[in-house]
Amino acid sequence: MNSRRSIVSLAALLFAGSCCVGFACAAERVDPSGTWTWVRELEGQEAQSVLHLSYKEGKLTGAYKRMGQVVPISNGKFDKNEISFDADGKWNDQTVHGKFKGKLSPNAINGTIEIVIEDGSLPLAWVAKRGVDADEVVGTWKLKLVTANGDTVEPTLKLSTDKGMLKGTYSSSRFGEHEATAIKLNGPELSWTVEFERDGQKFTGVYKGKLEAQAIKGKLAIDAAGNTTSLDFSGERTAAKTEAGKKNAGDKSTELSPAKRRVIVMLKSRREILVIYSAAGRDPAFSIRSREGKEIAKEISLKDLQANYPQIYESYRTSFANIWADLPTRPVKAGSPIERSRKQLSGVQLYRGVDVIER
Repeated sequence: MNSRRSIVSLAALLFAGSCCVGFACAAERVDPSGTWTWVRELEGQEAQSVLHLSYKEGKLTGAYKRMGQVVPISNGKFDKNEISFDADGKWNDQTVHGKFKGKLSPNAINGTIEIVIEDGSLPLAWVAKRGVDADEVVGTWKLKLVTANGDTVEPTLKLSTDKGMLKGTYSSSRFGEHEATAIKLNGPELSWTVEFERDGQKFTGVYKGKLEAQAIKGKLAIDAAGNTTSLDFSGERTAAKTEAGKKNAGDKSTELSPAKRRVIVMLKSRREILVIYSAAGRDPAFSIRSREGKEIAKEISLKDLQANYPQIYESYRTSFANIWADLPTRPVKAGSPIERSRKQLSGVQLYRGVDVIER
């Protein structure tokens, strides 16, 4: 009798244990949607690779970006936290085909990339982390730190990108302006180094911080003529409107000035709201919000919308191409896409308060 009770108890424990494991497996399912980044050196050039993924209704879509090239992914598959897709690009005037395969954990992808060029192939290890696109940290960061003496110091860091590589200038009222070097994005972490000499002595500051939306917090390690110390720092990125004027004059994707832009229409899908802005003689600009009102992207161009949010772009393109041309003063030809867009909008009351079109 005791022996039978022991067997029944053991079976109950095993059954309960298997249920827990089953629940744990279900809980561990990872959503691949989001931004994934990694850094690799190729032919002496170290640059960030960015992967924007969206997984909805069993379909995996997205875009891959490296050194200024942005290409959509194809053959996307996701099952049991296993991911695979293809991406084509150019390198030294050659077509490069990349086959990506990896295993997802909540904040990392571990796998391989098979690079195929003509008849040859090269397998590479692939480790990506949930992170931040370098283009999303471009701008002016106002930093703040308190010294051991209780003094508050507020330097600035101005960042720009060149083919996926970050460049920066660090300014301080006390120490002047210097180049920021060794700028790196590692997942959600941003780091940079500042070096200069004063009165024959070398000063080095190494900043390492964690990004969260438009803010950063972290540690500054200081080496001042052999004396070391560490300070906490924080910072915020200023509005990007000052950066817009630095773009090429011929780049029609430049963001609109907040003072001149106006909202044409808001397109509401199940998960996001796409806000479309326009002004006379300008291409459209966009912002994206969640249905709960959280800002996902602010004042981005059509080019950025296409590269980073391909599904939203496709919805915009197929239903409201040339939507900005509703400006009544702009002449159009009969039967043109612009005229068709105006007809689509003929029954829509333009932005007065909050008017939306359900998608």
